[in-house]
Amino acid sequence: MPSLVGSEMCKETSIEVFDSKANFLLCRYKKNLSNALLNQGVIVRDCSDYRGMDDTYFRVAVRTNSDNMILFENIKELIER
Repeated sequence: MPSLVGSEMCKETSIEVFDSKANFLLCRYKKNLSNALLNQGVIVRDCSDYRGMDDTYFRVAVRTNSDNMILFENIKELIER
């Protein structure tokens, strides 16, 4: 499942999604999306306090298909603005 979600985000957006064997994905976009997603009710982990990362990195949990689609649609909407 993680690779399906990640590959869809890569294809449809310019978000870089790093390979993961866990139930979350580390992502990077050219600007911070964490606060904007939170304002839409979508909780992501801002990774700016991780060593070597800035506010363009965020982590998302891979959940149910419907949850993943909500996340994906919210990200696409923010990027298309």
